[in-house]
Amino acid sequence: MVYSPAGRLLTLLDVLQSRPSVSATDLADRLQVETRSVRRYILLLQDMGIPVESRRGRYGGYRLRRGYKLPPLMLTPDEIEAAVLGAQWVAGRGDPALARFSFGAMKQVSPALATISLPPVITVSSPSST
Repeated sequence: MVYSPAGRLLTLLDVLQSRPSVSATDLADRLQVETRSVRRYILLLQDMGIPVESRRGRYGGYRLRRGYKLPPLMLTPDEIEAAVLGAQWVAGRGDPALARFSFGAMKQVSPALATISLPPVITVSSPSST
């Protein structure tokens, strides 16, 4: 499989989430790059605020900080619908700050809404228009 730089970064993230620790050599083999490139990809993830830890030595490698979980990168249509309905409920019944946070979350989900068909009652709108 031939990877693009973005594909390598996402693959690296996926591997780090699925294994407790992984060596630079194993990552380099998986990404089809040199270990030096693995270090650069790790730095990119760290620059994005993802807490990747490294350990040197014979049993060294990379791992995500213990307890750190990234949100899913992909949501199913049912998960998107549930998120939108929940956000609308919060926006209509929560305090104004919560309504703004709810709207912000839905703005992030809205690109995925174009790929699925939701019931017509479900829309993403700003808190001021609800």
